[in-house]
This record gives sequence, structure tokens and C-alpha cells, in this order.
Amino acid sequence: MRTLKNSIIVAGLAMTFLTGCFTTQDGKSNLTMIPGRSDAFQLRPNWPPAQAMQAVQEVLALEGTITSIEATKNTVTARVNERYVWVKVQTDPESPDISLITFQVRTKWRNPDLALANRLMSMTVAQLGTYTRPTAAAVSN
Repeated sequence: MRTLKNSIIVAGLAMTFLTGCFTTQDGKSNLTMIPGRSDAFQLRPNWPPAQAMQAVQEVLALEGTITSIEATKNTVTARVNERYVWVKVQTDPESPDISLITFQVRTKWRNPDLALANRLMSMTVAQLGTYTRPTAAAVSN
């Protein structure tokens, strides 16, 4: 009986210590049952952050439902195929003309979905390719 009791306690402690938390792109923390797995892709397109944010919003609206847009944090939250999607657009520290876009996708049970993150990243690159790039002459006038 004592062995059964000890094994139940050990199993409970193992479940507690093997779970983990992950931080979303908008700064919130959530619990996951699979800690330590990578769940985000980063993209550095040679486009200004304003156009990158517009492309991200168009792709997410096309693929699913945008649930929130936080303009102060440059974060878009969406649901795509019952997946939770967080995308953060910021200026790359190396150059102000380059965007740094981070795609993070989790399933309903908070497991990473890298396939959907990669597909959304590819669609964003394709959407950026349809835009016209502002020239230096147009910006200086």
C-alpha cells in the first residue's frame, strides 16, 4: 500500500514538473503539456514594418479570423483552423527598413504547430511580393 501511495505522489510530482509555460507574442503566459519545444518562426523581409503588418493582417483575415490587433505592441492574434495564432511585427534592430516578424501557432491543447506557422510565413512573403516598394525618390519628396 505504501508503494502505491509513493508511486502516486511521484507521478503527480512528475506531471507538475514536466509541464511548462510558454509566452505568447503579446506577452501573456500560458500552460503547455510539452515544455521546451520551439513554437515560433522568425522572418526578416526587406519591407517596412507598416507594410509587413498590413500583409500579416491580410493573410490572417484570408486564412482565419482575426481576434485582436494590438497597435501598441504590433501584435495580431487570430484563430486559423482551431489553432491559436500570434504574430508580432517589429523593426529589425539591424536596420529600420527591415521588419522582424515572429509567427507563433499553438493547437487547442497548446501544442506547437510549426507546419501552420511555416505556411502563414510563406503566405505573408507572397503577399508582400504583391506590394509596390516605396522608392527613395518618393519618400524624399
